[in-house]
Amino acid sequence: MNPTFFAYAQTAAKTASADLGKTPVIVMVCYILMLIGLGFTAWSAERERGTLRQVMSYGVPVGRLLGGKVLGQTGALLMLIVPASAIGLLGVSLLPSSGDASMARAAAMLAGYGLYMAVYMLGAIWVSAVARSSRGALVILLGFWGVTSLLVPRLAGDIVYLAVPMPTAETFAADVQQSMD
Repeated sequence: MNPTFFAYAQTAAKTASADLGKTPVIVMVCYILMLIGLGFTAWSAERERGTLRQVMSYGVPVGRLLGGKVLGQTGALLMLIVPASAIGLLGVSLLPSSGDASMARAAAMLAGYGLYMAVYMLGAIWVSAVARSSRGALVILLGFWGVTSLLVPRLAGDIVYLAVPMPTAETFAADVQQSMD
């Protein structure tokens, strides 16, 4: 084992595991920002313009109106996610080591991402419905996005490092050698 091979990992910041430069992370952050852009005015802008009162005067139930907004946002989200997911699954299937297990893992990951974005979309519409203004909804959603997308991943690395300190190089090398014997 070459101890200089992992020199960067030893000198890197403790929070390097929350790398925001990785392509999947960037794509997810951009999708969430897109959902915020689509959802922060879903309800509050209509209330501010007075069109919500007009629609409600036709006797449209609130649940049906809210369901229509969710359906519209879901359609916009699917138009972006389905092609990207198809390309990703095609890429996984073309890998030489891909098999049924790889495809199942990729499909499970896509389902998890889809669920994450659906929860975020519903949250954006809910914040738009309860916020007093579109500006307030945007501030709340961007604040929540900043905390959950930028701050929490970096703090989680520090918390784990404090809770479970990394072994020294000598201890690690001895453990590796012992496991090989």
